[in-house]
Amino acid sequence: MYILDYEDDVRLTSQDGTRVMARLTGVVEPRNAYEAGLGHGEVSLAFQRWRSLRVTTQQPVPFTAASLTFADGSSRVVRLAPVADADGAYAYAVELTDG
Repeated sequence: MYILDYEDDVRLTSQDGTRVMARLTGVVEPRNAYEAGLGHGEVSLAFQRWRSLRVTTQQPVPFTAASLTFADGSSRVVRLAPVADADGAYAYAVELTDG
């Protein structure tokens, strides 16, 4: 099994169009372990095998369901749950959904 720590800027967009920029951290098991760079092959970032996803923001996120847009432009519907140990930032656990 091939896994990578991952960190990048993402955009969260609510159903009413509210946008919040966030920092995503997590672990990914690429669907193609030999791919040169995540998000540059056949499988977009949104559809990799993600584990332990978390986003941090500079402001509270006023919604619990959103579209998360990755750096490659792909997106995935997610649910957000506040994390208690945010170290002064606003942190949310991310659950990927099927839409």
